[in-house]
Amino acid sequence: MRVGGAKLAKNCKILPIYSKMMIDLIFEKYKIPSHWKREQLGTLYFILRKDELGYALGSSERQWLIDQHLNETLDFINYQVDYKNKLNDELRDEIRKLASNSYVHSSILTIPKTDSERAFVFYKVHNHEEINADEAKFVDDSYHRQIRLNKIKNKIGVIETVSYSTESTRIFSNIALGHVLSSQEYQWLFKNKIFSISDILLGQLSELLTNFQINKIEIDPQHQLLLCLILKKLDEEIVLDADEQSFLKTKGLDFALAVAQKTEFIQLKKKYQATEITDEEPSSHLFKVLKKISIGASLPDPDVNYLKKRKLHNTLKISFKPEADLLIEKVEQGLGLNTDDIEWCTRYGYPEIIFLSLKNEFEIYDSKHPMDSSLFGILVKLQSNQRLSDDDVVWLNTEKLFYSRSKIFITHHRIEATYCEDEFKRTKGYWNLVNASAHWRKAREPKLALKLTNNLAAIRSIKEAKLKAALFTTRGGALRDLDKLADAEMCALEAIDIFPSSHNPYTLMGALCYDFGKYDEGDKWFEKAIKRGAKPNDQDAEIRSILNKKSEKECVIIIAHLLAKDPIRFNWLKQYKPKHKKN
Repeated sequence: MRVGGAKLAKNCKILPIYSKMMIDLIFEKYKIPSHWKREQLGTLYFILRKDELGYALGSSERQWLIDQHLNETLDFINYQVDYKNKLNDELRDEIRKLASNSYVHSSILTIPKTDSERAFVFYKVHNHEEINADEAKFVDDSYHRQIRLNKIKNKIGVIETVSYSTESTRIFSNIALGHVLSSQEYQWLFKNKIFSISDILLGQLSELLTNFQINKIEIDPQHQLLLCLILKKLDEEIVLDADEQSFLKTKGLDFALAVAQKTEFIQLKKKYQATEITDEEPSSHLFKVLKKISIGASLPDPDVNYLKKRKLHNTLKISFKPEADLLIEKVEQGLGLNTDDIEWCTRYGYPEIIFLSLKNEFEIYDSKHPMDSSLFGILVKLQSNQRLSDDDVVWLNTEKLFYSRSKIFITHHRIEATYCEDEFKRTKGYWNLVNASAHWRKAREPKLALKLTNNLAAIRSIKEAKLKAALFTTRGGALRDLDKLADAEMCALEAIDIFPSSHNPYTLMGALCYDFGKYDEGDKWFEKAIKRGAKPNDQDAEIRSILNKKSEKECVIIIAHLLAKDPIRFNWLKQYKPKHKKN
């Protein structure tokens, strides 16, 4: 009891001293003049303590202060209110922003109060501080991964801000374990500006420094990390970019620069198919040429000739690929190639673009025929108005590219018609006119065919009956093509009268009868033609031509007529579909 009583007596002595100190502090804080009595139970002390505790003063209390001429104290109290309100707003705004931190659990939808546990956690999370098990419920698992990453960062001395990722964790862990990094990992460090540990990393590459004859050089952390990256690239035989090579040159690291250029030269030879050249020295002119190609620079004629002389045709071709792509785009848009384009393709080894243009020009859109097929040479001939050989025509027929409405067929017969006309002018041989007329008709130019036989007086003066009949027959065919059927019939009958043993005018008469709708009569004429040497295929060709000009209703009648007459002979008509019909 005596001991407890002693402590109580001691505390009773201390309390008045403590209370006096509190009064002095509050009076000083609230700017109370020194003449005011500092009483424990004083009215002023009550008001000051109430405000200090954060309670709002009533109007009577404020008026009391005014009456006591304590305006400066009242101003301070008002300031305190404004300050606390602003401080509260500031905290609320901060907490609202911190609540959107990516680490804060998405289930937290309401903004916590300033005095809540969550608000405190938000600040800790923002500053990447450790949190306890109870606080962990407010954050996603990614926060714990970030904390683990920060521990690794602190261990190896990384001071830069780095967000968690699998890559960042793996790279920092490798550094912590003393593993030598790959160039790709150094690239990541350089890209993310992790310069704080560059001196440590450079120290791990001492062997490479020796291999590339680099003595210790005084450079800033950024360039130390760049040097690490460059050394690993050289070690892995990866081509340096222009800035990296410039760095080596600027720092006088000549041996490393030579290795870098040799590596680049080897890679460029592989890329541009120039590996048959064994020279690997950067001083080679080929290296300079390949460098130009790699940056997309145009090659001057001396460089082009340099590549041609060394038979680097693929290299030359690759170097002009951008221009070639533009020409391909031009062709695919249906614009075709002009003379300069064709000359360019020939000069720089792009015959396939010419081939593509020719196929488009002649409406061949399949990819069946490669560059080394006969088609390329044939199309070149046709495009330059050269005659095709018999073998060319046989090949086209075999490939089913030589049919009456194809541009190849039409162009071929136009060229042949022109050739026969020239031969007639040279020799005055009328059989050339017969052939020219036939070719113009196949080239779908019946007017030009008809024009060749307009001089009837000259034709009738010809003594050779077979030739005269042939001229009238081909004239009749041209007139039929132009739907001048009556005039065509007169020519056919005159040809028969002149040379009755030729089957051609009889075939023409059979076709004309079908045009007139006289099918039975037409059959008789076709039979007479066969007796005089016509082949069944000749009649079939005429029937196809007739069907292609008739309406659907007329086609049905003609096909029914022929199948009724000879279902075996005309069995092919069951599947036949006319390509062009008149309505």
